Amino acid sequence: MRSSSSVIKLPKNLRKKIKEKERKCVCFPQHLGTVEIPMVWSEFRLNSQLCDGVIVCEDGVQFRIHRVILSAVSAYFKAHFTNSLNGGFPENTEAKVSVSSDIFKNILDFAYTGCCNIEANNVEHLLKAADQYDVLGVIQLCCRYVLDLSQFVDLSCANMFEIKGKVALITGGASGIGFQYAVELLNNGLKGVTLADINEEFGEIALQDISQKFGDGKAIFVKVDVTNQKQFEDAFKKTVEKFENIDILINNAGILDDRIWETEIDINIKGTVTGTLLAIQNYIHKHKSGPEGVIVNISSVAGVDPAPILPIYCATKYAIIGFTRSFGTEMHYALSNVRVFAICPGFTDTPLMTNFEVKSLKPEYTTSFKKVKHLVVYQQPADIARHAVELIKTAPQGSIWVIDSKEPPYEYSHIPRQKVKELTANSN
Repeated sequence: MRSSSSVIKLPKNLRKKIKEKERKCVCFPQHLGTVEIPMVWSEFRLNSQLCDGVIVCEDGVQFRIHRVILSAVSAYFKAHFTNSLNGGFPENTEAKVSVSSDIFKNILDFAYTGCCNIEANNVEHLLKAADQYDVLGVIQLCCRYVLDLSQFVDLSCANMFEIKGKVALITGGASGIGFQYAVELLNNGLKGVTLADINEEFGEIALQDISQKFGDGKAIFVKVDVTNQKQFEDAFKKTVEKFENIDILINNAGILDDRIWETEIDINIKGTVTGTLLAIQNYIHKHKSGPEGVIVNISSVAGVDPAPILPIYCATKYAIIGFTRSFGTEMHYALSNVRVFAICPGFTDTPLMTNFEVKSLKPEYTTSFKKVKHLVVYQQPADIARHAVELIKTAPQGSIWVIDSKEPPYEYSHIPRQKVKELTANSN
C-alpha cells in the first residue's frame, strides 16, 4: 500500500507533454530566449525571480508565481491572467483563491514540477480545489490515489451511515413505497423529510399521517413534476430552508404505462437524472450535515431481466442501473462525498401494479405473462422500505440491490465485458 506521505507523479501517458519553446511573460527578459520547464522556472519561483503574479489564499498566505506557468495547467487561471491581456482589459496580476495555502501549495508544485504530495488527510480538499480551479492533472492524480486506496479500504462505507438527525427528499413520496420510505426513515431518527409529489391530495393525507405518528414539523410537502427542473430545484431549496440541510435523496417517482411511453421515459429517466445532478453537483454536495450524503435510485427487477410485456418500462429501468453504476464510481464519490446506489424491487402491492397488463403497448404482449401470473409473489411496501433503509446505512458506492419475493436483498453484481469474454473463451 502506498505510504500516506509518498509523492505521486503524473504518469507519462497522462502528463502533458511540454516541449521546449519560448514562453513570453509580461516581465520575461527577452535575452533569456527559451527556457526548460520545469527546472528553471521552479528555481525562479523558489527564489522569487521574474515572478509577475500573486496568489492570495484564504488564510492570507501569498505565493509569488509566474502567470504563464499556472495558466499552462489551469483553464481557470488562463482565463484570469492570459485572457485579460488578449481582450485588452486591465492586466490581472493577482488572484484570490478560496482554499488554504497548504492545499494550494500542492497545485503550485504540480504546475512547476508535474508532481505533488497527496495524502489521505488532504486528498479530499485537494481534489475539490483542483476541480474548482480546473487543474486536470491534479484531479487525475487524486483519483488515482483514491482508486489505489480503495483496494484496501472501502472509502464510502468505512463507517455506517447514520440516519438519525439527517434530512431526506423523496420523489413520489406522498403514497405507496415512497411514503413508506419516509415512515421508515423517521422510525430511524430522521430529522425531517420533504415529500415531493405531483398529487396534492395524497400529499395532504401523507402529512397528516406523519404528524400523527411523529409530531409536527417533521415533514413538508412540495408539489413537483420531476420532469420540470425548476419545480424539482424548488423542492431542494425549500428542504434546505425548512431543515437547514439535506443528506438523502430517493429518486422514487416513476410510472408504468408503455401506452404513454414518451411520458414514461421523461419521468423514469429524466426525473432520476435531474434529481441526481441537482443533489450531487449542488444541494447534497453543499448542504449535507455530515461527511457523506446518499442518493438512492429506484430501478426494478425489470431493469435486471427482460420484460416482454413492458419493453419500454423495462428500458427505463435498465437505464437507471447504468446511470447509477456510472455515477457510483470512487471518482465521483471523491468529488462529491455522495454515495449513489440503486434498488430493484420485485412485484409489490402498490397502485403502480394495478392492472398493469392493460398498460402494455399491445394486448398480444401480455399472452405469456397471463400464463404465469398466478405464480407472482407480491411484496408489501413497508417491507421494501425497511430493506431500503438498511441499505442506505451500508450499501457500497455504485451497488445494485434486488429486493424480491419477500426474501432478503442481494447484490446484483456487474460482470465486466472482458471477464465475460474470458468466461466464454474458457467454456469453448
